[in-house]
Amino acid sequence: MNMKHIIALSGDIGGGKSSVATALQQLTGYEIIGTGTIQRSIAQQRGVTTLELNKISQTDRSIDDEIDSFVK
Repeated sequence: MNMKHIIALSGDIGGGKSSVATALQQLTGYEIIGTGTIQRSIAQQRGVTTLELNKISQTDRSIDDEIDSFVK
């Protein structure tokens, strides 16, 4: 069986997640899939800012579903 190794990072904006992810990528060679990048793409497609998208996502589950679909 081919198992995937996944490391998930979470934290506040500006908390260092990207820095830690980059260091882990250098150590492991794992691919980085950043939800920030995905969110910026979704916001651009919808014609809103990322902050507006964050506010919309508080009541619109489809945004989380779209992010989940991308990651899968």
